[in-house]
Amino acid sequence: MKVSYVLMAAVLALVVSAAARADFVVDGNNHRDIREAHVTGVAFDDSTVDVWQDGNISGIVYASDNAVFRVHEGSYVEKAWSYGDGSIELYGGHIRWLRMRETGIAMIQGGSVYSLISEKDSTVNILGDAWVQSFSVEDDSHAIVSGGAIEYYLRARNSSTVRISGGNISQIGAYDRGIIEVIGYDFRVISEYMDIDDNGKLSGIGAISGKWYGSGEAWIMGVQGNHEDAAILLIPEPATLSLLLCGGLAVMRRRRR
Repeated sequence: MKVSYVLMAAVLALVVSAAARADFVVDGNNHRDIREAHVTGVAFDDSTVDVWQDGNISGIVYASDNAVFRVHEGSYVEKAWSYGDGSIELYGGHIRWLRMRETGIAMIQGGSVYSLISEKDSTVNILGDAWVQSFSVEDDSHAIVSGGAIEYYLRARNSSTVRISGGNISQIGAYDRGIIEVIGYDFRVISEYMDIDDNGKLSGIGAISGKWYGSGEAWIMGVQGNHEDAAILLIPEPATLSLLLCGGLAVMRRRRR
């Protein structure tokens, strides 16, 4: 508990310091539209900020408390950090460095992110036609990937969890008690050094293939890391689970006879 108080105090000091040097600050229930160039900005309390076309933030923006920071098509943000319950939503445009901490939530539905890191119980959702170059999920944080593309890698570390049910992902890796769940069907391993056990746990590194539920889209995903104290789980989609359950019940009935 003492560590949590120290962390909260450090975060508060950081946000206060940022607010002192920011060229825009939004607080309370206020809203601000950004359509011009800025260096640094801070949003906190229950405020909202929208960065529209031609909006350019060359430094860093902070979303803290319950603030919501939204980025739209035609805009650019160099760095965006979230603290507390702050949210960052990307519908278009580009964020070069995106960092989520504490219990913040990010929704990446469009646009692009060069480097994405989630930490400290934060949650990230990637969907739609979003593009992310690299994504590290760390320190008890959570990620849900149902669309978009991750070009370089997606990594789960330090008791974090990732659930993948769609999208185009180049490489995945699970380390230090991290868990990655891949939900689909028609799973295959594309390496003699890999195997899938009866519980769907993947061992070894190499590549896997399968199809996404709903769209039926085929995919191939590299596995660059798969530590013994972590887990990559291949989970059949709901229809397959129902068939397995029905088959299991039929076997049970035959045995009872």
